[in-house]
Amino acid sequence: MRSEAIMAAVLRVSDTIHSEKKHFSFETDNYFQSQGCFMRRLSVCLILFLFPALLFAHTFYVTNTRDDGSEGSFRWASEMCDWYPQTCDTILFAIPERDPGYDPEIGVWTVQWDTLNYDGYWFRNPCVVIDGFSQREFIGRDTNPFGPEIELKGPAQYGYNVGGIDIHADDFIIRGLCINGLMHQIIDITGWPGDEIAERILITGCYLGCDPTGTRLSGGDGIGVVALDAHDIRIGGDEPEERNVISGYRNDGIHLGHCGTFQIINNIIGLDRTGTVDFHPDGFHPGICISHNLDIMGPSVIRDNTIAGDRLDNVEISFVSGDSATIFLFQNRIGIGLDDSPQPGAFNISVIAGKHHRINENIIAYAHTWFGIDLVNDTDYVTISRNSIFGCRQLGINLSNTAANPTGVDPIDGLYGPGVNEEIDACICDSVVNEDTHTTAYFTCMADCVIEVFIAEENGFHGWCALPGHEDVCSGKTYLGNAEEITQGPVFSRYRIDITPALPAGARLTSTATNQNGSTSEFGCTCIVPLSGNTEHGCRPEGFRLFPPSPNPSGPEITICYHVSESGDVTIEAYNVAGRRVAEIVGGYHNPGIYGIRWNRPGSGGYPLSEGAYVLRMVAKGYVETHPFTIIR
Repeated sequence: MRSEAIMAAVLRVSDTIHSEKKHFSFETDNYFQSQGCFMRRLSVCLILFLFPALLFAHTFYVTNTRDDGSEGSFRWASEMCDWYPQTCDTILFAIPERDPGYDPEIGVWTVQWDTLNYDGYWFRNPCVVIDGFSQREFIGRDTNPFGPEIELKGPAQYGYNVGGIDIHADDFIIRGLCINGLMHQIIDITGWPGDEIAERILITGCYLGCDPTGTRLSGGDGIGVVALDAHDIRIGGDEPEERNVISGYRNDGIHLGHCGTFQIINNIIGLDRTGTVDFHPDGFHPGICISHNLDIMGPSVIRDNTIAGDRLDNVEISFVSGDSATIFLFQNRIGIGLDDSPQPGAFNISVIAGKHHRINENIIAYAHTWFGIDLVNDTDYVTISRNSIFGCRQLGINLSNTAANPTGVDPIDGLYGPGVNEEIDACICDSVVNEDTHTTAYFTCMADCVIEVFIAEENGFHGWCALPGHEDVCSGKTYLGNAEEITQGPVFSRYRIDITPALPAGARLTSTATNQNGSTSEFGCTCIVPLSGNTEHGCRPEGFRLFPPSPNPSGPEITICYHVSESGDVTIEAYNVAGRRVAEIVGGYHNPGIYGIRWNRPGSGGYPLSEGAYVLRMVAKGYVETHPFTIIR
């Protein structure tokens, strides 16, 4: 019976994991091909190392809802699992309907914590399955069609600060339980002792923090699932009965710290079981918090979840920056219910000091206070692709070292600098030509980038833009496709996209740029689609501007970027500290636009300028701007 239960769970989850490859980009596909996946390693582990234990496996039946440690109680079953350290154990439920803990109105058996004698349920030995779904098999019908039949109810209403299920072991499966009423962690996964790692943990079909119908809070402030020093964790699954509802917490819904590879799949976090009603109390903790994860375990996945209702971040990834610690956020609904209803939230996704993550094909909506996606502090190489972002109070994508950059979108400066996501610049939408059969849009963006073009939301919630005087930055709601690089420049290139059929007049287009390192920009300012047969000019620089040269101090080559707002002659020259002109860098007639050059420092005589301090000076139609710079060998 024990081996059948484990292998059935293994095969069921293994099938869904192996099918994941078709959902991901080449990075994850290569990983699954070269490294295998969670349940494959679990299967090998069970066969090679646990087979002797399977021969002597134990099954413990919970036959009543008492919590006094007597035979047949869940407390007794959990203690028996620790009594046999070298075996695999299964806890099954077989509680009759005449048990006093059975509520026939909702079809649920409630195990109420004994508040005088007991803490949470501790498991220190590996290879355990707790199968709450076994109760419906024992009864012969699904008595609670809205959720689990077995409820473990903590003593939070009496002020007791205790935890729920504490897992300090490997190869652990929890299925079909409702756990609530706790002021501490509901499920706690921690290596035991502290220098070990708990591995291969599976949690599916559970309701954490709410009642067994998934429609009411059930007391307590605890974290839904917390894992520290753990690896190969799977929370949820593709099948309907594998989905967890993790709601009603005042701390984090899921908190993974110092953990290795994980998968969080198809859960409802922060809402009721229908994914439409806000369940989060007045707390300020993330729905999912991933922090300080290990740099040795390979990529992890957060996909197909509904995550909403949190007053701060719905998803927070902080200090996860190793080359092999990529997190894929894929096809989630964040900040929005399953019925498309707006849900409370300040930020939807926040990445703090993280690198190499991928945020792809999600719906990210209704960040009522701040940003849809906020990248902060030493965050680089984060790819943001093909998402639908709308309804944000401020920027849909924000690259900032502060909580709120007062100028909003960084101006196009042509600099791959030390800032967030390499200071990859937003695009300028130059013009839109609308014909009867198609619409063509032109953009100026950094050279050698992938330019994604979107239909912007109809009414932006904010008025921040890359260029002063333009209040037309809107988040990209509908992904249209990628623009083609048609004219390549040393710093900026010109891109074009042809859209068929033609877009309706009045629609707005916006874009993002992703460089070859995988860093994605903020949304650029928009173009409005004109009537058929017309051309609409988009963003143009508001005034002339010379940006500080980069790098500074410089070596053999300097990047110089500038804006031209009116047609006419433009001159950029270099002067030494004595005020003598030593080089003419730019000279001649310019049309309005964004310009960038790479200058290798030749002086007036054709030889490279020597080391020292210089001044860069731009003159155009009465505009004069200067910037100091230094040349070093």
